[in-house]
Amino acid sequence: MNNHLTDRISGLVLLLVAIGYTWQATSLTSKMPADPLGPSAFPLMLGILLGICSLWLIIKPDPNPTWPHAKAWLQMGMIIGSLVLYAYTIRPLGFVIATTIEMIILSIIFKGPPVKTVAAAVVMSLCLYFLFDFGLGLNLPNGLLPF
Repeated sequence: MNNHLTDRISGLVLLLVAIGYTWQATSLTSKMPADPLGPSAFPLMLGILLGICSLWLIIKPDPNPTWPHAKAWLQMGMIIGSLVLYAYTIRPLGFVIATTIEMIILSIIFKGPPVKTVAAAVVMSLCLYFLFDFGLGLNLPNGLLPF
């Protein structure tokens, strides 16, 4: 298959995804009138950015694209699988536990040092929890933890 055609087909598919995503993001509403941006601001930015990148692929495809090796595909599959698992476990386990487990899994995939990985995952999860909960006033799922 023509190298330019591969990028253009990918760009077209991603452009369609961006259009659908952005359209859905416009339907997000908030019940809090004090929120100036609303819940759709971040998804709209992501959709627009994806649309711009998609158009770039269509207009200016890579002249000599290279595909990742089989090991990289396996690694990407494991990362996507762990993120799906994270999405399903964040509510029952809570933000801190689920995020700690996710960070450990990602560090194992990327072959991080075990002791530093666990310590960094626990500290980072707790810091993020307190930043979002107390600093920004956003409620995150507690799950199994009492706080």
